[in-house]
Amino acid sequence: MRFVGEGQLGWVDSMGGQRVVFPVVVSLLALAIAGVLSVAEPFALALGALVPIWYGWRMGVHRSFLHVVRNGRARFRVELDDLGVRTFDAAGHPTIDLEWFELDRYFEADHGLVLMLRVAKKGVNAVFAPKAFFSTEEWARLRALVREKLPGAAKATDEAAARAKVDQEVARRRMVRYGLIVIVLASLMLWQLTRP
Repeated sequence: MRFVGEGQLGWVDSMGGQRVVFPVVVSLLALAIAGVLSVAEPFALALGALVPIWYGWRMGVHRSFLHVVRNGRARFRVELDDLGVRTFDAAGHPTIDLEWFELDRYFEADHGLVLMLRVAKKGVNAVFAPKAFFSTEEWARLRALVREKLPGAAKATDEAAARAKVDQEVARRRMVRYGLIVIVLASLMLWQLTRP
């Protein structure tokens, strides 16, 4: 079975995907609206802006954005089959040709699969297979092929997903607990300020 995907990455995908870009943009937009409406003091807004800026910096949004501005959004073709993975540039020239044993593991991102090489080849240490380049039915079969060819990575991915689910549940409970503490403290402070 052979899967061929070709196209141009969207702006958000070019900068790391929705999980990376969305929180940064929404946070900064909310802070900008709060500043326009004079909801908070400028110092508090500037302090609040540090968190999304730090997150974006850590996730490399600035590097990805500069790369997109300089080089334009990536346009390429990726082919996956039983023998390996190949990529081609916009002109159709082959850029990398890998067999499955040359790949070590893979990561599932919200915008595609990142296939990691055991050893960097031609300055490349990963191959990206964008989800947008394939139909929904093709994408499910492509994921099954990658899981079959990289079984150790598939097991590690499943274990990481299970750990992430448990961590999310723990984090959700912790946030509820912290939220209740903040509400109680705010109620006490409000009561202290309003009593005669």
